[in-house]
Amino acid sequence: MDALHQHGVKAHMSVKLSQLGAEFDLELAYQNLRVILLKANTYNNMHINIDTEKYASLQQIVQVLDRLKGEFRNVGTVIQAYLYDSHELVDKYQDLRLRLVKGAYKENESIAFQSKEDVDANYIKIIEQRLLNARNFTSIATHDHRIINHVKQFMKENHIEKDRMEFQMLYGF
Repeated sequence: MDALHQHGVKAHMSVKLSQLGAEFDLELAYQNLRVILLKANTYNNMHINIDTEKYASLQQIVQVLDRLKGEFRNVGTVIQAYLYDSHELVDKYQDLRLRLVKGAYKENESIAFQSKEDVDANYIKIIEQRLLNARNFTSIATHDHRIINHVKQFMKENHIEKDRMEFQMLYGF
C-alpha cells in the first residue's frame, strides 16, 4: 500500500479471509482485516474487497463484512452469480462497492447453478438488479463480450451513468 500511494497509483485490493486466519480463528481474521482497512484509510480510502471463496466460507465473509461496514466506507465484497442466493446479497449490500463475478469454485447443485446458461442468466439478472438499485460503485468482472454488450445496452436504455461501474478482467486471461 505504501508503494502504491508513493507512486500515485489509484488502486483497490482484494484479500481472502482464509489468508488472514479465518480458517483457524474468525476474530483473528477480522482484526487483521481491520488493520488493513485502517492503513488503507490513511491513503485516501483505498478500497479493500473481501474476496469470496468457496460457499462454506460465505457466512464468515458476511459476518466480518457486517461488522466492518459500519466503521469503514472503503470495504466491499465479491458476489458470485452462480449461487442461488446471490440476488439477496446484491440487495443486502446496495450501499457497498461490489464486484460481480460468475463464480469459479465447483459447488453442489443444492446451492449453485450448474450450467453455463443458468449462471450467465443469473449473472445478467444480478448485474441489472445492481445497476438499477446500487448506491455505490459496481465492478463487473467478465471477458464475455455478449454480457459486456448487454450491460452497455441496458445502461443506455435505463439512463445509467457510465461512472457508476467498470468492467474488470483478469490480466493475461
